[in-house]
This record gives sequence, C-alpha cells and structure tokens, in this order.
Amino acid sequence: MGIGDCKMKAISILALEETPKVGLKTIEKVLSIAPTFEPSSPTDLIEVLKKTKSKFGRIAIPDTQNATIGWNKAHEIWEHSQQHDIRIIPR
Repeated sequence: MGIGDCKMKAISILALEETPKVGLKTIEKVLSIAPTFEPSSPTDLIEVLKKTKSKFGRIAIPDTQNATIGWNKAHEIWEHSQQHDIRIIPR
C-alpha cells in the first residue's frame, strides 16, 4: 500500500512527515498497520510508531519533544494552507 492509496487524513500524514527522524518508509509501514490513523495528540504519534516498530522493527521512536515538534509544525502548515485556500494532497 502506498501513501497515495491511504485513507489517512492529510494532516495525520503531515504530522508524521514533520516529526524528526520519521521518513517515508516509516510512514508507509504505519499506513500498512493503521490506514485510518487519526492522531489527537503527539502521544498518539508515538504510540502508532511503537506499534509499527513492534511489527517491523528498526523504527526510530521520537521522544515527546520531537513528536510535539512534528505535531505543531503540521498544524501550523495546515492552518496556513487553510487561510490561503491551499489544499494539501498526501503523496
């Protein structure tokens, strides 16, 4: 399953993308086990990454600070895009 095939909301993918040390391969693995993942906090990002690591191994788990950085940056981008009528399309 590729990222373009997912049902995950764009902001959820954006939050993962903006989290330091989380790359595209990790996001694809997250989508394979949680295709409808909709985090409500940075802690949710950490939890889904832990679940993904338990299945696939070799995935870096961000600390709370880095998960919060990704979470906040994703929401800043999302709000900016909404203010300027820009649609975010996940890969």
